[in-house]
Amino acid sequence: MKAITDHQQYQYFTKLLTSFPEWNEISDSAQSRIMNTLDREIKKESSEPVIIRFANEIALSLHSYERIVIEKIMKKLQISLVVFEQIQQIISERIIQEQNIRLDSRIDKDLGLDKLDLIWVILRCEQIFHIQIDEEAVIRPLVTIQAYVTYISQLYLQEREFSTKTRFMNAS
Repeated sequence: MKAITDHQQYQYFTKLLTSFPEWNEISDSAQSRIMNTLDREIKKESSEPVIIRFANEIALSLHSYERIVIEKIMKKLQISLVVFEQIQQIISERIIQEQNIRLDSRIDKDLGLDKLDLIWVILRCEQIFHIQIDEEAVIRPLVTIQAYVTYISQLYLQEREFSTKTRFMNAS
């Protein structure tokens, strides 16, 4: 992430964390500890990425069931971060500077992307993540970058899960 404040980074991670359905499976006290840990890790001066420090700290502080759920959330969070960074890069290659692309950026109003731009973004995401995206399902209904990140991350996770199961089935 380039030139963003601690507050913006905290908001970004918070939006992603709380958007996962698993977030509701953990207790309020665990959610509070997670947010406090996130805040503390963002404010630390370190060359190690926040997401790595955050994941390590959380793994040590939660009970076993919550740790399993958090591991799922952290996996999704890491994939979502990669997807977001890739979408930023794809859009900035063609149109807009990366630092102006945020999760809450609206596709048409904030970024000025039209249908052809979106098709190009979709094709690039298909190439990068080795997924198939139904263009009609995403062009009109998905309004923000966060909606695209969520959709592409879910497709990617489903594809990985499916290919892993298929690989194991074919191995037997």
